[in-house]
Amino acid sequence: RAAEAQLGDASAKALEEDKKHSWGWQKYLAAGAGVAVAGTLVGVTAGLAAPLMAAGMGAMGIGGLGFLATTGGAAMIGSLFGVAGGGLIGKRFQTRLRGLHEFYFTQLPLQTSSKTHALHATIMIPGFIDAAASVSPFTPLRDAMGVDVGDAFTLYFETKELQALQGAFAEFVNGSAKSAAMSLVLKQTVLSGMIGALAWPLAILKLGQLIDTPWAVGLERAKRAGKLLADVLVSRAHGKRPVTLIGYSIGALAIFTCVQELHKRKAYGLVETVVLLGMPANSENNDAWLKCCECVSRTVVVGYSENDWVLAFLFRAHAFCKSLAGVSGVNVEMFRDQPLLQRKLRCLDLSHIVAQHADYLDKMDEIILEVGRFL
Repeated sequence: RAAEAQLGDASAKALEEDKKHSWGWQKYLAAGAGVAVAGTLVGVTAGLAAPLMAAGMGAMGIGGLGFLATTGGAAMIGSLFGVAGGGLIGKRFQTRLRGLHEFYFTQLPLQTSSKTHALHATIMIPGFIDAAASVSPFTPLRDAMGVDVGDAFTLYFETKELQALQGAFAEFVNGSAKSAAMSLVLKQTVLSGMIGALAWPLAILKLGQLIDTPWAVGLERAKRAGKLLADVLVSRAHGKRPVTLIGYSIGALAIFTCVQELHKRKAYGLVETVVLLGMPANSENNDAWLKCCECVSRTVVVGYSENDWVLAFLFRAHAFCKSLAGVSGVNVEMFRDQPLLQRKLRCLDLSHIVAQHADYLDKMDEIILEVGRFL
């Protein structure tokens, strides 16, 4: 784990120092070194799972530990747990190909002292983060009773922008909450479905200047991160095992973009389940939701809150978008002629927990208890 941290620090510094220059052939040399080191780390830890795998293989009549000691057995373990793809560490070196300066994974600590790797993986993407936080915002997922997320990783991208977005949310909400009358108007605006630019009080529109720029930047970065995540999944860096993707806010948008990209490449079945919380996307884009459900093999969970006036405000200028996935969910009736896809799509009403957009970070422990039954 210490070697992982050192590798991550080195890659981050290299990206920062090379901010205004082209990598050229050195980029591929650095990426190769990252893959080699990461592959070694995963190979060592994945080897701890060999006894459990051997027991299962023995029951199937495949030679047990004897087979795992051979070249074929080693290749099988490496492929399963991600050695063949170099793990999730080496990928961070090539983020400039997607216009990002930061893109890396950290692993959540295991629930027990056992270091045996699981047969499935979970990748979680935050949409905004607290600059003072020292742990992943998804840490409560590890402590949730009855929730098995396997090997869990948090994907971070452009952390400075995500921290700036969280700060902008806090400043915007605090400014708008100074007037009780204004808060009442905001609530009535959202509940009536009036999210157009002309429906908001002038004072709120002025406050919107605090958040519009970091929000626009975040949206663009999230889409780029989603495409890069698709590259990672197609390369099987997580191993040949099912993966669950969980994200909130623009982190959910990154996942949605990733799944669209996987569908474009006909990479079906790589993702088992996706959980999209407070996602800033059009809920009436039937084609996009169709592709999402076709690409995901098990379940698509859409978490929303009808009270999320901040998300509604941020989309005030999008006249073409009459319904937001993060505010009203998705109408499953769009798949009424396709019952298999209809059963995949699940909407989760979080209105009793989420009063405004920042609650997806502040109340993650409560949200996880609701999401857990789908995992």
